[in-house]
Amino acid sequence: MKLTKNQFQFIVNSDVEMLVLYLQSEQNMSLLEAFDRVYNSRVYEKLMDARTGAFLILASTSAYTLDI
Repeated sequence: MKLTKNQFQFIVNSDVEMLVLYLQSEQNMSLLEAFDRVYNSRVYEKLMDARTGAFLILASTSAYTLDI
């Protein structure tokens, strides 16, 4: 599937939002702590590399299986 740059960024932003919400609710992190954890994680590195396909898989993956 070929995505435009805007489509790819929208999906990544949605994934980041999901991860941040998870960290806030399940790990009791503040908003800033959660964003910091996500943006400095291996998961985010993989999300930003379209070749990994992680940006599409994440939406259907349980957050419990993520190492963030």
